[in-house]
Amino acid sequence: MDGMLRNDEFIWHQRMVCYSTTLGGVKQQLDGRYQHLLSTGEVYDMTPDDVRDKARFAIWYIELPSDVFDPSGPKGEGYTWHQGTSYLQIRHIVEWSTRVLHAEFQRREAAKTPHILSVQHEWTESAKETLASAQAPLGSVLLSQWYQPSEIEVEAEDEEEVLRTMPCPMCQL
Repeated sequence: MDGMLRNDEFIWHQRMVCYSTTLGGVKQQLDGRYQHLLSTGEVYDMTPDDVRDKARFAIWYIELPSDVFDPSGPKGEGYTWHQGTSYLQIRHIVEWSTRVLHAEFQRREAAKTPHILSVQHEWTESAKETLASAQAPLGSVLLSQWYQPSEIEVEAEDEEEVLRTMPCPMCQL
């Protein structure tokens, strides 16, 4: 979030940073991501205080269409950071999750009723056209919430635990 020269905050950078089939799994991953961001905020030209004030994480509980989404993802061998999960599977899940979230944004935009002579009206009409032209199932958002970060750094008990919970290099890009 940022306000630049105005008081109104807006989202200036957004991306998917993790996924899990459980709320506890997402929160654990976000705790690690938040700790990482606190210690490396200068990459985004942010101090730790800026991170505390401006970084926001949302948790989205989504439903994917079972007739086209395969939770085990594409089959086949491939490099992986976590035993039993391939990068093809991760890409499959992330792409579908991103599709659902983009569709939700379009639904929310289409539901607005701005003044007819505003650019927001054009955005609303464009969102309606986009949703109407979708050829495949879009999935849906069931629930969303803001993540409340914890600044308590969790110490791993042993080296194996560190390696198991350490995010892969690609996740840090």
